[in-house]
Amino acid sequence: MLTLTRKWNSINTFLLVLVFYSGYGQQDTVDVTNRFSIVGYVSAGGGIYTSRIITPPESQANLSRFSPVTSFRLMWHPDHRLRLGLETGWLHFYSYKFNAADGDGGRVSLTGVPLLVVWSMQFWERLNIFFGLGGYYLTSHVYYYGNTKSSALSLGWSLSGSYVIPVNTRIGLGIEGKWLQCEETSDAVFSLQLQLVYKFFSW
Repeated sequence: MLTLTRKWNSINTFLLVLVFYSGYGQQDTVDVTNRFSIVGYVSAGGGIYTSRIITPPESQANLSRFSPVTSFRLMWHPDHRLRLGLETGWLHFYSYKFNAADGDGGRVSLTGVPLLVVWSMQFWERLNIFFGLGGYYLTSHVYYYGNTKSSALSLGWSLSGSYVIPVNTRIGLGIEGKWLQCEETSDAVFSLQLQLVYKFFSW
């Protein structure tokens, strides 16, 4: 409980820093004729599961920590540094195959769908920092004498940084490194993703 309290205190401190920093002027790239915009982010890449995987004893489990990760984010860009939006996506945390004592084999996997409120800030012209807070809808599958599926909702967060190169006034291409963390279940993934940024409209 003490460790979890310290983590949430660190998250609150991070948000306060974002709010404090957002007060220092406007970014140089803001078009004064279009002070507000709605921007979409689509990302896809690979991730590695960084937490410990507990397998059945004497199961001769074959672990797989590498898996695909996708993200979909919609952000409101106002006339100052701090931005707000929503994020979802899909990620495969891990899977492993095992051999039971009776000689039959099976497979276990864990997937998740993030449901996050996201804050972001542009620190330099092309470098952006994102912080998401919310939950993960987790689904575990056990393939052993049939298919057993169970689901749960876990509180969690994400922290990422992206570098985006503009193609034109509406489209940008970039790369994003992201840490995704489920607090209640202690599941975590670090991913690298290619990113497409598209400005839907401005006013």
